Amino acid sequence: MSESKQKQPIDTGSWASDFEALLLLGTEYSGTAKPGDKVLSASSIGKELYFNILQVKHGKLANQKNYGANTTGSIYQLGLDALIAQYAEPGRYTTAERYKLDLGNGWIVSGEYDIIDHKYKIIIDGKVLSDSSYKKVIMNDINHDYNLQVATYNMLEFHKTGNIYSGALHIVNKGGSPSKDNVMKNMELFMHDVDTIKQMFIDRSEKIQFHLDNNTMPTDDDEMCNIFAYGKSNGSANRCLSYCDYNTVCPRYNNNTPYYASSQVKNLEIETPKTEEEYKPVEKFRF
Repeated sequence: MSESKQKQPIDTGSWASDFEALLLLGTEYSGTAKPGDKVLSASSIGKELYFNILQVKHGKLANQKNYGANTTGSIYQLGLDALIAQYAEPGRYTTAERYKLDLGNGWIVSGEYDIIDHKYKIIIDGKVLSDSSYKKVIMNDINHDYNLQVATYNMLEFHKTGNIYSGALHIVNKGGSPSKDNVMKNMELFMHDVDTIKQMFIDRSEKIQFHLDNNTMPTDDDEMCNIFAYGKSNGSANRCLSYCDYNTVCPRYNNNTPYYASSQVKNLEIETPKTEEEYKPVEKFRF
């Protein structure tokens, strides 16, 4: 954690709000991207083209206002980092290093891996998942978002050091149970080679550039976001409302969502934060 983020006074008037603010500060995303920056993250290649264009057009939007599943994952990763720093043999592991690669066409790929085990030459990415996500991930599809993400870290590591690493996931299943033996899994990944994953980024960046130059957005089904991946509530796509940082600026979401649901998202950006009064038990009457 940088010095600027350490030991900052937090005083919201509530111990619970103070503690939540501390967790959000400590898990704030380390990458930065301003609107128009031609930077793709390690996770970009596993997202839809439509989403990528919104990322580039609007930069990194703040998404640390509320505690979410990503916060839990980040706290877990910070715990892994602390354990490695305290107990691991010196020099075996490195954690949280950010690399950048110039694709040669005006675009850059940037990514921060979780853990590298130099003894076994393997990149380990930590994930805290729901039971349904766990079942999908252990299928080990080479084109799954996580497989592509770790393959990207391998590409970045290769172009920096010349070393080729295998990839793995350290998975914690929030819905697992000892009887089903699915609480935790360490799994090596099927991954595309360095040249293939680099070409995938080049192809994706050129598609994004085409739409930026022509001020258009994708229309093909396979290049648009699957906004109903998590169902819908009151006519609103749950993925957009609860899992996407770009819902306030996404034309597709705002053009295909009932007015009250779209307004609900917009209001999240303009409401003045309200501090809830801390609960204080009232002394019981004595008779």
